[in-house]
Amino acid sequence: MVGDWAAAGRGAMRPALAQLVDGKDISADLFDLAVTIRAGVLSPDVLGMRRLITSEAARHPAVAALYLADSWERNIDALADAFRALDRQGRLRIVDARVAADQSTWLTVGAALNALLLTHIADHDTATTTASAVELFLSGYAVLGDAPSR
Repeated sequence: MVGDWAAAGRGAMRPALAQLVDGKDISADLFDLAVTIRAGVLSPDVLGMRRLITSEAARHPAVAALYLADSWERNIDALADAFRALDRQGRLRIVDARVAADQSTWLTVGAALNALLLTHIADHDTATTTASAVELFLSGYAVLGDAPSR
């Protein structure tokens, strides 16, 4: 069941990743990608599966490892591939694309994911949080001269 679940969710980011790599406005495209990531990771169904797998991880570590590898890690890898492409294009300055993908994702979903998993209450302003995550990410990875201004 977990393998089927992970397979069904694969590719949800593909259109937003393609737009990010091929688009003209990196800030807007990163924002759209962040919205897509938040919608997926913070959806009630995904949160429910995450709670179930987390609660059973000690008893069924292979199932938890499968979910981590086939869902979370595959999506992080896809994002890292997009960041590598943007680095090659000279649109971002990325030393370690995998680290950048982790950072971008956690900036985007971290606080809301924690709140929803622990309290079931989402009290984060989605647009403000998402815009702030993109701005902070670009502050670290934008090509000099292209960093967002305050």
